[in-house]
Amino acid sequence: MLHSNPRSSKFSRCDVIFEGFEQLGEFKVRDYSCNGLAPSNPKEIDTKFWLYNPNTDAAGEMVDWIGSEPISPNYDPNLKTVFACHGWRDSYLKDLWQDLKDSLLQREPMNVILVDWSGGSSSLLYYRCRDNTRVVGREISALIKRFVNEAGANLDNIHVVGHSLGAHIAGYAGEDLAKANMILGRITGLDPAGPLFENEEPPCRLSRDDAGFVDVIHTDGDKIGLGGAGLMQECGHHDWYPNGGKDQPGCPAFDVACDHMKAVEYFIDSVKGVKTFLGDKFANTVNDLLNRPAKCFTDGTCPEMGYTDHDDATIEGHDFM
Repeated sequence: MLHSNPRSSKFSRCDVIFEGFEQLGEFKVRDYSCNGLAPSNPKEIDTKFWLYNPNTDAAGEMVDWIGSEPISPNYDPNLKTVFACHGWRDSYLKDLWQDLKDSLLQREPMNVILVDWSGGSSSLLYYRCRDNTRVVGREISALIKRFVNEAGANLDNIHVVGHSLGAHIAGYAGEDLAKANMILGRITGLDPAGPLFENEEPPCRLSRDDAGFVDVIHTDGDKIGLGGAGLMQECGHHDWYPNGGKDQPGCPAFDVACDHMKAVEYFIDSVKGVKTFLGDKFANTVNDLLNRPAKCFTDGTCPEMGYTDHDDATIEGHDFM
């Protein structure tokens, strides 16, 4: 039986379809333990996508995911496309995200899309923002479909980078594309959020099934009671645990923000090339990291954490430190 809801045209205990946003599909409620309440209306979240590339000016250009307007002629489907998605109570306008955008554009010509979902991430009610990640993930998926179907972009050249809740948003985007038989090229999860995601099933969080290659950098994996905000659980084809994945050099004890944001800083450093992050230990599970030195370290074939990390069947599913 359907009931009225001020945020949707159709509502029951188990599903929500938002009026005017039917293309996003149905949002299940409590079908998995990670799906608590219905997410906010997309109008309230008001996600915006800002395009930057050699064709745009410094201010960038807002691009339309809904399909009410043609794809911007400034979008270049022949270039790599990198989405960057912030986390809880963060903003794409903050210096770190602007630095990431600038560093990517300086490294090579590409399309950079900064995702602004601050309308759905700014609440102090973390669980509410958690529920909103599913909406933003499907909006990213919708825009990627437009880039591929209308502009001729290659999915292999599309890379979604997300921090904290943004990492799980990237996973939801990849999951939605997979339902349309479209495999996203790459996802990089930067310290995926731990609270309400730890030990959840793959459909509830970022997982290696969400893209052709998924790499994850864990920097704040302590239990939340000890000041941790990240996920210690393996999520990708390569999971990286710099300095053990819990406490980072230069961060005060119990400083959640410092350790949590280090994943973004490390990724920016890898884009700039100012540091290299070669793995020196690897294991099949994170619990073995301290015990198994990596042969690839001695023969020079280890991957590098960050931007240059890449799919390698010989070390797929390994954890690195």
